[in-house]
Amino acid sequence: MPDLIMRSIRDLGVTSPEVQEARLWILSMTPAADGEDGTSFWHWIEENSAIAGAESIYNTFLFIDQQTQRVVATASIVRDDRGVGAKFEMAGAWLGGVNVKRDVRGQGIGRQVSKMVH
Repeated sequence: MPDLIMRSIRDLGVTSPEVQEARLWILSMTPAADGEDGTSFWHWIEENSAIAGAESIYNTFLFIDQQTQRVVATASIVRDDRGVGAKFEMAGAWLGGVNVKRDVRGQGIGRQVSKMVH
């Protein structure tokens, strides 16, 4: 299992190489290969970042493999994940947008991401 560094998009800045790498990866996602439409997912990240503001706990995080320096996963803490909280009247912080690059799936990265975020 790779050693991961967790960095927020807010702290890195949208023009950072890490965020640009993540953006290109996310935009390449397809429902067939990833269970996610990359364009919709990237817009979801942008919308949640705009809602969150600079001082909020809500943020999107990139997980970077320390050895390769590649972004290998994402996870977001959001107010509501696509209306599910509102639908079921459940307020609070939600973990959403957890994705692992397809070429590194099956290595325990998703489990590691979950532990790092909470």
